[in-house]
Amino acid sequence: MKKIYNLLLVAGTISLTSCSDYLSEVPDNRTQIDSEEKIQELLVGAYPVSAYAPFLEPMTDNFEDKGNLEATTDEFLRSYSWEEVITDRQDTPTSYWSRCYSAIAHANQALVSIAELEGKPDMDLSAEKGEALVARAYAHFMLVNIWGKHYNPTTGASLLGVPYVLEPETEAIKQYTRSSVEEVYQLIEKDLTEGLALLSNEYSQPKFHFTPEAGHAFASRFYLYKGDWDKVIEHSNKILNNVNEKLRDWNYYQDNLQIDEISAEVMGASESANLLISVPISYMYTGFARNRFGLSVDKKEELFDALNPYGKPWAYQQVQFANGGLTWTINKYDRIFEYTDITAGIGYQRTSMAMLTHDETLLARAEAYVMKNNFDAAAEDLNTFLAKKTRNYTNDVLTATQMIAQIGDASEYAPYYELSNDQSKLIKFIAEIRRREFYNEGLRWFDIKRFNIPVTHDFIDQNSDVLTADDNRKAVQIPISARTFGLEANPR
Repeated sequence: MKKIYNLLLVAGTISLTSCSDYLSEVPDNRTQIDSEEKIQELLVGAYPVSAYAPFLEPMTDNFEDKGNLEATTDEFLRSYSWEEVITDRQDTPTSYWSRCYSAIAHANQALVSIAELEGKPDMDLSAEKGEALVARAYAHFMLVNIWGKHYNPTTGASLLGVPYVLEPETEAIKQYTRSSVEEVYQLIEKDLTEGLALLSNEYSQPKFHFTPEAGHAFASRFYLYKGDWDKVIEHSNKILNNVNEKLRDWNYYQDNLQIDEISAEVMGASESANLLISVPISYMYTGFARNRFGLSVDKKEELFDALNPYGKPWAYQQVQFANGGLTWTINKYDRIFEYTDITAGIGYQRTSMAMLTHDETLLARAEAYVMKNNFDAAAEDLNTFLAKKTRNYTNDVLTATQMIAQIGDASEYAPYYELSNDQSKLIKFIAEIRRREFYNEGLRWFDIKRFNIPVTHDFIDQNSDVLTADDNRKAVQIPISARTFGLEANPR
């Protein structure tokens, strides 16, 4: 029997009255959500407006110690060292945990309110119900993949997951337990399947909501992580028609846009590649470049200066803020300043962040094709992808055999399922492409977990550390605020 604990999931109860001017108070001071418009406003809060890349990316093999010790921040040092980040401000694990459970609370309140209003004349809330279900599934998916071990059907029932919350937050402290990874995945799939069938495109700003396209992109990622290759292909196919027109075109960026315009475009709503966007308070714009840990000169040469699979330069734009070779980064995050006091010139720094893209979905389908032994279809997807990421691209094409030949040892790729020698090399080929495309976006961390890849981090002022294939530190430690109320910590 699992123990039940008190858990402070979020910093206080969700104040629905602050969600929107539309939400009016009734005499007993409870929020009355009695219209479609109010539910739509409530669902604006059903997305975790917080950044996960700032604490996931430093844990990967994408980062190195650049040696500029004066630019060391405690958060980056702890993440790079696979240690617990103590603070709870923006760009930290605790911030993202709290924002996810806040989003879940909004989704749950929307579902309760929808149930109360269903059946009223001239009120169809099916699209809102679909959005709430898929948003709830997404937040739990991110939580379990950050704070739990990676899904494994053999061991998933015994792996610690996260609390799957199905009711609105009505009090700060409530009894919760950590469901297993298997249980969380089952509940995610249930919410996702039911909600996806109900999604709509009827939004004034669709890139900030779960539309059918965004829903299928999420489903593609979910089933990729679960290892259900047929469903990866099924959901990917729903949104990949004319996909060559829906990818981030780094050649276009470099040829037609200025540096600041590129960073605004890559993650912005005008970019057709982007399917779901958030604009969190974050210092990613400068933090990734200026911090001690990041894109070192050696790592830059490995990932972006070396020729790509076509034997040509990568098209990803690298920018340098200052300080010699210590501040390189990939130009993909913009800086949006939100003033709280214009006269005093103070406020918050935000940045656009694409949470789901056509690029990721195309590479997910290619990976699924490899696992189905359809190497030719995988190669076709990969050639389509590489065309947008290659400088001086003409009509370059590689066969699957040629791709396999470019990969040497791939034995470090050891997921829970078996891979043939050719599969392992093609999977590594795809993962290395993903590594570059999603640099500084945090997705490499999930690949490291699902493929059981070891990581070595060197330090300029101490001994190296190795994150082993099945290292317990691959599950981020449960926040102190949750452990204080009894939630079980991850083993170390």
